Amino acid sequence: QQLYLDKGLGKEKGRMLGENLNVFDRWEEMGFFLKNDIRLILRNIRPRQMVLVGSLFLFYGVIFFTQEQYAEMPTILVFSGLFISGGFMLTFGQYVPAWDSEYFSFLMCQNIPYRKYLESKLYLMMFSVVISMVLSLPYLYFGLKIMTIIIACAIFNFGMGSFITLYSGAFNATPVKLNVKAKAFENTQNFSLTQLLFTLPKIVLPVLVFYVPFRFFGFSAGILGMILTGLLGLLFRGFLLRAIEKTYQKRKYKTLSSFKKT
Repeated sequence: QQLYLDKGLGKEKGRMLGENLNVFDRWEEMGFFLKNDIRLILRNIRPRQMVLVGSLFLFYGVIFFTQEQYAEMPTILVFSGLFISGGFMLTFGQYVPAWDSEYFSFLMCQNIPYRKYLESKLYLMMFSVVISMVLSLPYLYFGLKIMTIIIACAIFNFGMGSFITLYSGAFNATPVKLNVKAKAFENTQNFSLTQLLFTLPKIVLPVLVFYVPFRFFGFSAGILGMILTGLLGLLFRGFLLRAIEKTYQKRKYKTLSSFKKT
């Protein structure tokens, strides 16, 4: 059994988390980036923490939906619905492309279009919104009105919020450490004033999109405003992605320089 020297001395091979993700191969370049992001989440402590924080936002509605004083304050309920459907998008998405800071220069020298890299991040956030909306179905217990708000917020996050989050990442040039467990919370400096400013359109814009038609035409008009805004984002998806890609390309070398300072 130990006839070969390399067999006797060799270490036993273990299986890596996220090793078999062949289902994404059909998407070629974009599938490569999607598999990379999924493995990054499975294998590193800080991305897993962000996923955990994002999943906790699913319970955000319990704070508001159980309080009678908020029943007649649909704007507050919309605010809650945005976090329920977009928790992962707001937590994980705000650190794009900083998650790849340790090997960003390697990615940028590959013969892969930048557009595919950005699309993979976008689709990951969109997919998280869909999953969050499905997991929020138990909120039907609080009534059809609450569920309508959550679905409208999910459509806004899916069609418009994901683009805003992706765009804000172009201005995030602070690296994130992934592989040092003891320093998982070390990156408090990663949250900058720029990110804070981009948080406003992610939260304030959908609230305004709801409140303005709601103020003049009622609840249904506010819900319709959010849904139409999300659908407009999907309709102009190509235009928005080109504009975002142009911004990333413009700031590419500044981002590379910042990531190399780790």
